[in-house]
Amino acid sequence: MSCTTTVRIPPCKCSYLYCCLRCFTRQDHGNFETDIDQSELNAPQDVITCAKPSTAPHDQSSLPQCLEMDTLQIGVVNSILTIGGLIGALVSGTVAAQYGRRPALLYNATFLILGPILEAAAPAVWILALGRFISGIGVGTSTVVTPLFISEIAIPKYKGFFGSFTQTSINMGIFLAQVLGYFLSKGPLWRVILGAGGIVGVLHFVFLFFMDESPKWLAENGRAAQGKKVLRKLRGHKADIAKEVAGWNLEDADEREGR
Repeated sequence: MSCTTTVRIPPCKCSYLYCCLRCFTRQDHGNFETDIDQSELNAPQDVITCAKPSTAPHDQSSLPQCLEMDTLQIGVVNSILTIGGLIGALVSGTVAAQYGRRPALLYNATFLILGPILEAAAPAVWILALGRFISGIGVGTSTVVTPLFISEIAIPKYKGFFGSFTQTSINMGIFLAQVLGYFLSKGPLWRVILGAGGIVGVLHFVFLFFMDESPKWLAENGRAAQGKKVLRKLRGHKADIAKEVAGWNLEDADEREGR
């Protein structure tokens, strides 16, 4: 008596891998940095605020080794990220709807890069708080636009799989922040922890130049032909895209395109 097991391979294997790579790189950068920013102060807080004496030799930099803060200032620096996140989340939906998912994420890269730079180079508490606020805008925007973008380019039957990258990226970001905190919470090295998110922001910016706009957004904004071309690129030339295209309300899109 024999037993056979059938393993289903997704159709258009190359297209599947291509879509998987795009979803992972796009999702990973936004949410990866989100949780670096959220967790970066956990381990080095005492060193940053001068509550813990530094055991590292003083460097020759003009920047102070730590920034003295009272309880109120610590609370502001920690919480201002969420205020920026709220603003980013409220505004980003409108920007993504009007200008497209990809441009919204490109603009957002500015916040994801500038915020960590200000944090890492902060000579005073208010500049550190400003950097956290700007990072928060990037965090809020990524939280809204990235999952939307992923859902529109992912293969329909595998949207749950691609959606799981969000939680994976969150856990990876928290883990990296804690690892950096464990090894670099001494002397001025806390600045490296706060600047690490900027490196991810640069990768976020560079990879977006290799990304296409959401085909669904293109179709809904009078560029149905371009949307089909992008979808064909994502799914592969042999894939049947008729069902996805049918959900785009192309009649309305064609009317706008013909105006």
